[in-house]
Amino acid sequence: MISAELQRQIDDPVITKIVEYPVGWLFYWTTRRAYLSADIDDMIFGNGPLLVDKRNSIVVYFGTADPEKEVEGYVRKYSDNPPDSSGSLGLPMYNRLL
Repeated sequence: MISAELQRQIDDPVITKIVEYPVGWLFYWTTRRAYLSADIDDMIFGNGPLLVDKRNSIVVYFGTADPEKEVEGYVRKYSDNPPDSSGSLGLPMYNRLL
């Protein structure tokens, strides 16, 4: 169960960086509290970058292990394996924007 304080922080996200790729836009984010304080105690974990696909508005959640190093591979993998025309999203990490 998520604490009320953590939920409040997550509900106040800050986009820290946007990178454009041929397939879409990659958004790095954190909570406002973590961004303003830069204190490790205020950081949340599991907030990897999000890719918004230009073609179909799918949001792809990427890992957090080392996103700056691994993001090129993530984007390449997604670009090489897009959702099929039947609407199947393939991997469980894909979500459509409403």
